[in-house]
Amino acid sequence: MPPFVAGLRFNDATIDELAGHGLRVQDADDVLAERPKFFLDRESKSRRRQGLQPRWKMIGPDAGGALLTVILEAPDKDRIAHIVTGWPSARGEQTRYHQ
Repeated sequence: MPPFVAGLRFNDATIDELAGHGLRVQDADDVLAERPKFFLDRESKSRRRQGLQPRWKMIGPDAGGALLTVILEAPDKDRIAHIVTGWPSARGEQTRYHQ
């Protein structure tokens, strides 16, 4: 497991949100298992100004090799992060992952 996030947490809203983008929780777990790259989400500056925790983009391949982007809440002290949403990676996200 990567040192930044050791595991993922989700709820029913997460399942519905991922399904709306054609993904499952298992897809996010697969990305985590494949040693993804993590990037601070661009909206995090705005969230910090509002006193909210930053969010992170986890980008990496799923079990089939397709690149996915998963948005996570900041991990807790046990390095468990709540999944917010996810989608197949856009071209810019793919480029960032490969850099």
